[in-house]
Amino acid sequence: MNNKFIPDREEYEINGLTEDLKLSEFFYAFQQNFMSYIEENLSQGKTMLPLFNYPPELNRELEKLLSTEKKEEFPNFNRYLGELERACHVAQTLSKEYDLGFGMAKKGTWLSYVFQLHGFPSYEKYAIRGKGGRRFIFPLHRMNSDQIKNKKILLFDNDVVTGGSVKKLSDSLLDRGADKVSLLLIYKNTRQKIEALNFIVDKLLYIPRIIGETKLGEYLMDTSPSIPSSIHARYFLEENFYLDRKYLDNLWRILKYNER
Repeated sequence: MNNKFIPDREEYEINGLTEDLKLSEFFYAFQQNFMSYIEENLSQGKTMLPLFNYPPELNRELEKLLSTEKKEEFPNFNRYLGELERACHVAQTLSKEYDLGFGMAKKGTWLSYVFQLHGFPSYEKYAIRGKGGRRFIFPLHRMNSDQIKNKKILLFDNDVVTGGSVKKLSDSLLDRGADKVSLLLIYKNTRQKIEALNFIVDKLLYIPRIIGETKLGEYLMDTSPSIPSSIHARYFLEENFYLDRKYLDNLWRILKYNER
């Protein structure tokens, strides 16, 4: 079967950023602050390990995953053209409709951080697959049920594949009294190499629709049907929000770049 060719996501050109010195400085400031934020979260998560009484082997595994050296594994989607503009647009829009957010670390942390810069309270949950494929959600912040009860909650991630982590967290929040839980994804579709797809195929509830193939041998697949029914509303950054420099204005001021 000949699949449709899917081009790579468009990235900012280095030359373009060099010519636009203010934008280059702005992106650098964002990256530095973002890395500091992740480091703080990992350190905070490590201090919480003794509260859970995990078996020694699992505890050692988590200590490695929560090492601040892991901060470089948290992706910064600024490199892709228009993603930060869209993220600012959605933060300025949905923060008025929800009370609280949770980033699904690692790849949901970037959206969570952008929302926080806009004054929206958001926290990180580390979705971890341990040895043997065991999946669990590890909190990087202390919270109690009173902070969740009757709240309209928004989850952040880059995409969904099996939907397992999103379901686990949304069900837990609803059980703890959340009013509703919605989901914001950067991408409606996911990119997977055939080897990775074969590894998770037994966890899929359906056969995903293949949209096309990239030059790197990745399949672009519509996995949005795997979003669990417990999710109240679903939003997609690239589908529902706009690439416009005007949406950077508030964030520009927050990071102290007031003049264009």
